[in-house]
Amino acid sequence: MKQVWASVITPEIANQRNEQGYSLQPAPFIPLYFQSMNTRKNDEKWQGSFSQFTTPGDYVVTFKAKNFQRCTNPEGVKCE
Repeated sequence: MKQVWASVITPEIANQRNEQGYSLQPAPFIPLYFQSMNTRKNDEKWQGSFSQFTTPGDYVVTFKAKNFQRCTNPEGVKCE
């Protein structure tokens, strides 16, 4: 992978929508950094941090990756 990142829909963002349903705030962008676990290609680890888990509620984290030619399909994770 060339680049990996995540975005987070916080409870505040989820509750602030316009009439068309679009968020009034941008989702935080979290760059993830590559860390090789060993010399095998399949042992790749991408990590980052997010310190804004401050409000009780549902947080939806979406992970995205880009290889050298195109973006992969996003993967979503709901954190409770």
